[in-house]
Amino acid sequence: MTVPETGFQTLQAAQEAGAVTLYYGQFFNSCITLLIVAIAMFAIIRSVNKLDQELDEAFGEEPPPPEEPADKKCEYCRSTSHFKAIRCPHCTSELTPPQRPTSQME
Repeated sequence: MTVPETGFQTLQAAQEAGAVTLYYGQFFNSCITLLIVAIAMFAIIRSVNKLDQELDEAFGEEPPPPEEPADKKCEYCRSTSHFKAIRCPHCTSELTPPQRPTSQME
């Protein structure tokens, strides 16, 4: 491929000659579009989080869940499993059901 002395007059002429063409305008356009979308999403998420916080302050937050044990040990293989598990995942023995703390009502 030979480049003319005056260069290529149009983009189409350069493409027909097989010259490498850089589309930097499309790249800048994509970058600016991405930036605009990112700023819009940031503003939307920020306003939703602020609204959620205001609603929590106005109506109160949920009470904390009752204390539950994180896990329990198998009586046979001594491995730990989730406290709601019915069978041990290692030795498949049956586990005792979880004991719920009894609350005293007055």
